[in-house]
Amino acid sequence: VAPGDQPFSAYGILIGTSAMTIAEVKFDDAAPGQSALIKNIVVTSSSSIEEDALSGTMKMTIDTIDAMGLSFTDFVYDLTLNSLNVPALQKVNELANKMNAPQMTEQDMQALQDALLMLLQGQPEVVINNLGITTAQGDIKNRARVTIDSTLIDPNNPLSLLTALEMQAAGSIPKAFLESMGAMPMIQQYVTEGLVEIESDEVRYDMVFEDGQMLLFGKPYQWAGLLN
Repeated sequence: VAPGDQPFSAYGILIGTSAMTIAEVKFDDAAPGQSALIKNIVVTSSSSIEEDALSGTMKMTIDTIDAMGLSFTDFVYDLTLNSLNVPALQKVNELANKMNAPQMTEQDMQALQDALLMLLQGQPEVVINNLGITTAQGDIKNRARVTIDSTLIDPNNPLSLLTALEMQAAGSIPKAFLESMGAMPMIQQYVTEGLVEIESDEVRYDMVFEDGQMLLFGKPYQWAGLLN
């Protein structure tokens, strides 16, 4: 538990390593094709605190998923967190637990806003190293990285967060999988709009957001540059 937290408190921050395995999760539904069976869920995590900054990793894998007539294998969600301000995170957790409670006051809302701004200090970073799954037609793959340049944040100007935000995301989906789902007409529209590209047997996206502007495949998107 992070320094200052009470063990098993509703807003405590656990540090160290953990591992959990669930052999099987089954959802039964009377409606045809609505049941689901998920096998061998494994979740591991590791975290540490240095100078009031939390860093950690979390990884979830699932061997097989059978749901709504579809079968998937080898699901993976691999996440890294860096430089999260611990006092701010503790305060956010505490106040978030009061969000739906009658005792949530206007002062609490202001304190939550202040804590969120404090949480953005210190160049926090969230990295999705891999978010993927294997379909009958091939692999779905995604990755992303989000960082905040706290030196660019003006507490009196919420739009400054767009300038401070830096994000990269990319991924691909097998074209044959989208065809099997009847989604290609929509995908073709996205291609026309420049949101995705079809390359060989894959549908790809590649997005960067920096300096308040969105780039798709390295080119400015027409409605980006919101702050320009």
